[in-house]
Amino acid sequence: MFSLNMKGLVGFIATLLFILIFIIPQAYFWIKLPFLGVVLLYVLVNVSSGRFEIYSYDSLKYYLLIATITVTWALIGAVNGNHIMALYDGIRLFVIYNLIFVLLIVYLTNIQIHRYVLLVTSIGSLGIALIAFYTIADLVLGLNSIPFSVRSEMYMQVGLHSGHTQLNNINIGMYAFLLPFLISYTLLEVDKKPKYIYLTLFISTVALVLGSRRAIIYIIFLIPLLCLFVDSFITSKLRFVLLKRVIKIYVYSAIIISIGLSLVIYHDLVDINGFLDRLLDVLATDENSPRQLQFTALMQGFYDNPIIGTGFGGIASVTRSETPWNYELIYIKLLFHSGLLGTVALVSIIGFYTLKAIKLCKLDRSNYSINVSLIIGFLSILIATLTNPYLGSFDFLLALAVPPLVIGLVKRDQHRTRCSVTYR
Repeated sequence: MFSLNMKGLVGFIATLLFILIFIIPQAYFWIKLPFLGVVLLYVLVNVSSGRFEIYSYDSLKYYLLIATITVTWALIGAVNGNHIMALYDGIRLFVIYNLIFVLLIVYLTNIQIHRYVLLVTSIGSLGIALIAFYTIADLVLGLNSIPFSVRSEMYMQVGLHSGHTQLNNINIGMYAFLLPFLISYTLLEVDKKPKYIYLTLFISTVALVLGSRRAIIYIIFLIPLLCLFVDSFITSKLRFVLLKRVIKIYVYSAIIISIGLSLVIYHDLVDINGFLDRLLDVLATDENSPRQLQFTALMQGFYDNPIIGTGFGGIASVTRSETPWNYELIYIKLLFHSGLLGTVALVSIIGFYTLKAIKLCKLDRSNYSINVSLIIGFLSILIATLTNPYLGSFDFLLALAVPPLVIGLVKRDQHRTRCSVTYR
């Protein structure tokens, strides 16, 4: 009885932990730390006592290889005399956190994650939306009810512009994973889906548009096509049922957008030109923009050290903050810090395990839609990271755990199926 109660209590704590990771990423780590500590201790106790099984060692290999690359380029950075805090950040993000991710994967492969993942991601998405709505309402209505400490912790700055609003709320970046996951699930799942998913998608999309996260908006538009491509790659054929759903979602979206724009223009509710300028501005090239200046400086630094790079902590001719080794263009920063050798090694590791996870999805038909949707969410956040520094914190780095997690889940279900057949 105690064991069952403890399992339920830890399950509740783990659920809260993941909801908080989605709703308040990169903020209030001290709130999440006790929950994380309980889950990790529970995993260690159950692994040592044999109650938890290790269904796959791919997660250990995956993170061990990433940690090896990290330590190597931290040493290169140390030899080059780079700042000690930059070296510490690299070790913390890609070595220490890796140990935690391995234990979390062990936990998730020993519980019924497929039963809870939709509810947890939906609650997380709605929580982000509610915070976004309240942030705007607080400014528009002049409430001033959000303490400065909370605003600064979560970057809750609001900009009211002609035709659009802009939110810096850091948690909106989680939509780069959550919305692609939920959209993919609605497309792939053949059985009846919970109705709250559609409400979640609608409310979250409104919050995303209000936040003016243009890169994520473009990614969301491409998700049905990405879903179709990944599914065709797994099944080695184009499923016409899925193709019809993809066409439908684009047609319905076009109709809804057309009606919405017509109402807005007819009633002159919003400066539509200002909105469109904001949406299309991301496609324009400005040589003096911060990201373009970073790109030029980082590439020049890469040309100076093309093979092994500068090591962690290298600083280009352009800096953006009090930690000058950090840049918004993470992939270009990776090239600058790790050179061709380190970049190719890291991309090869992540690419290999991602392809392995994708190929294994076809072996678990009962959980196919969730497994593939997790991979779609993972690929989406990788795309969003092209222009945003998402993969620089514990919460967002959790997305990198998707490939080994999916591998572990499929192997677990294969193992249980074999045991069931043997028992019969």
